[in-house]
Amino acid sequence: MSDQSILALIAYIAGSLFFIAISALIFRWILGIKQIARSSELSAILLKKIAEKNGLTDEEKKEITKYLDSKY
Repeated sequence: MSDQSILALIAYIAGSLFFIAISALIFRWILGIKQIARSSELSAILLKKIAEKNGLTDEEKKEITKYLDSKY
């Protein structure tokens, strides 16, 4: 094998590894976003249950929902 073909092979391997690493990072990033969204959803459900348990009126619930929607 010539020096040029060895360099081409090394470049191909390096490029492939770079692509795999970037793909893995993007995949983990997407999973992280989904986990944050799920956690936020569970927090909202818990907040609603606590509000119902403490006897908040519908108007107060709407105010809380409006505030949370504007924040997030």
